[in-house]
Amino acid sequence: MLHLFTDSLTTLPPGMIEQLNIGIAPVYVVFNNAQIYRHTVDIQTEEILSLVMETGKVPGIAAPAVEDFIQLFTPSVGGIDQVVYISMSAEISPSYRNAEAAAKHFPKGKVTVVDSGCFSSGTAMMTVQAARIAKKVRTWASFGQKLDEHRAAVREELILDRMKKVNPTGNIYGLPNRIISPLKLKPKLHIQNGISSNLEDTLLGNLRNNQQIDREFIVISQTMAREPAEYMKNILYESYGFKKVILLSNINGLLCRTTPRSIELSYLLKK
Repeated sequence: MLHLFTDSLTTLPPGMIEQLNIGIAPVYVVFNNAQIYRHTVDIQTEEILSLVMETGKVPGIAAPAVEDFIQLFTPSVGGIDQVVYISMSAEISPSYRNAEAAAKHFPKGKVTVVDSGCFSSGTAMMTVQAARIAKKVRTWASFGQKLDEHRAAVREELILDRMKKVNPTGNIYGLPNRIISPLKLKPKLHIQNGISSNLEDTLLGNLRNNQQIDREFIVISQTMAREPAEYMKNILYESYGFKKVILLSNINGLLCRTTPRSIELSYLLKK
């Protein structure tokens, strides 16, 4: 049996997490030395965003430590489960490296760390797809093959409020190590500037008439942009033909540091 894990930056609805039996590794949210919280354990997403609005300060975000992952995986590895951890792109996520280090603590093959190659909503899409695949396939080889197919099909659109002010080498996780920005994540991540402009015009070229897009479901992740995200959810239902739209509130926009207000879309291309 596969037991799936991801970290709390891959925001999913609580009901879906429970239904799909997905384990969550909390990231650390650091406002100062006296205010360090485990996301989704000590502090919830909306509380973090409220603090940002009240104080005007964007917190640092630190990955779960290696020991955190070991403690998280141990109950499953001690049973009969095969652990699969799905991470945001290894290019930007220390969580990937820490999870890989934790995997070496266990017998070979018991813990597999998967690089989604995606930012936040794309990783959420990958995690949901992995849970669905796990219920249908009988072998580890078949699971890996199907997951690779879905990874190749994932596309993302990131819409920022003031793209010109983004620091392209920003301190993504609030730590001394300066790592590549999500804005340079990969060619599949299409970045636009336009939350304050007409969102429907922003989307038209990529989504409405693209016959390659799977319309079964789409994921919207928003940080401090609930109203435009709600508007986008409605037009995706009414004008774009998507059967299911999952709207998530998350802290991933804080990773862009100077432009925390953001909306991200993730969808699949048809096979």
